Amino acid sequence: MTPEFKFTTFIQPTFNPRVTLKTMQRSISRFVLTALVLIVTHSMFYVSAAPNWTNSQAVDQKIVVPSYFEPDVINCTAVIVTCNWARTTASVPTVSIMILNVDNGPHDPSPGRDAQYLDQFNAAKKSGVTIVGYVDTSYTHRAINSVNTDIDDYYRLYPGIDGIFFDQTLLDDACTNVSYYEAISSHVKSQTSGPRLVISNPGTDLKVSCYQNSADIFAVFESAYSAYQNWSPVGWEATAPASRFWHIVYETPENQLSQAVLSSKARNAGYVYFTDVNVAGNYYGNLPLPQYWQSEVQDVKTNVPNTPTTTPIPHKPDTIGIFRPSTATFYLRGSNTQGFADLTVQYGNSNSYPVVGDWTGSGVSTIGVFDPSNGQFQLRNSNTPGPADETFVLGIAGDQPFAGRWQAGAADDGVGVFRPSNGLIYLKNELGSGFADFTMVLGIPGGNCSAQALSDAEEGVAKRDRSG
Repeated sequence: MTPEFKFTTFIQPTFNPRVTLKTMQRSISRFVLTALVLIVTHSMFYVSAAPNWTNSQAVDQKIVVPSYFEPDVINCTAVIVTCNWARTTASVPTVSIMILNVDNGPHDPSPGRDAQYLDQFNAAKKSGVTIVGYVDTSYTHRAINSVNTDIDDYYRLYPGIDGIFFDQTLLDDACTNVSYYEAISSHVKSQTSGPRLVISNPGTDLKVSCYQNSADIFAVFESAYSAYQNWSPVGWEATAPASRFWHIVYETPENQLSQAVLSSKARNAGYVYFTDVNVAGNYYGNLPLPQYWQSEVQDVKTNVPNTPTTTPIPHKPDTIGIFRPSTATFYLRGSNTQGFADLTVQYGNSNSYPVVGDWTGSGVSTIGVFDPSNGQFQLRNSNTPGPADETFVLGIAGDQPFAGRWQAGAADDGVGVFRPSNGLIYLKNELGSGFADFTMVLGIPGGNCSAQALSDAEEGVAKRDRSG
């Protein structure tokens, strides 16, 4: 029997429920479990590298601060611990955006409070920081007119405000609320001053792209560091530019801060906020203490953490994909869930064998094909159509391809072939034509490159460097 699909299998992460910003307001080396890719075709199995389809390279980041702070007292300076606004604005431009939350909206009913916030707003604006106003959407339960009134009031009461932060947004996978969020976003964009920035906080995964026009930046993670360690972006949030996404990670221990920031760079976060502040469940009422805060700012500014760490760099969990020979098309999912492909790429031809690996050492597995008629590999450095970035020959007609990281400490994957005619396996560490770096017998003439045999050979050819 000849299956239509050549398929891949991987590990699925766990995910913890979110806690929203609303509930926390002022008023209260990659380490992976190796999962061999099993590609079935013509009743035979082939082994390829464990794939990770999306960008995990370091990104240029900024900090967005949920500054649900009381206004600073008179003569506050950045050296005073309780001067939250002054300490935050002293870190501009690494701190790019602050959120002004007067009282879950633009007004504080207490006498004189609006004036105090206006004074604080004007003082903070002198630093060059972008300030957006907090508006609650209550998961679409608030009427659009009520939301628009809050927007108008921010622009009226705080001349020079730069946009709006929508909290408790419900951006479901079925796209049922697109019109609601595009309507209130359009109201922000219709204002006549400032950049009219829109930030949306679903606080959890944004797998679909249908909401992309409803905001400029999306908070796609808001939870504790214990959950963040096993989380990775999926679907649209994994492939769109990092400048669209903000990660909010509370309960982050100071001794894990550098690693947490580094992980966020690998998880496509253009904006971040880490904190260890927790006052009766309120994570955003104060800025972290000076030593923690200074470390966070320094780590975000750089692509390398400013303190050594022996903790392996978290790697995005491997996710599924298939190759359909009849159309020479890869269908790749950003999560181990049922659904349509997040990436669809035509590459190769109907006779090609698929092979995937991290060809550049970026932490991203990308596609490739092997021509069984002549032993030629054609590899892409991105999951997009186009000419091969690497073309070379390893093997002969009839060989079966696979990929893996054959050297301890290697930064990228190499390739290999299995030769059924003699039971030999040929491994090559570098991408390019030439002789194999290692040749061994595992099997007998006439056998296949068995995924089960290779996955059982823990000390053999299929073993990958599990520490990075």
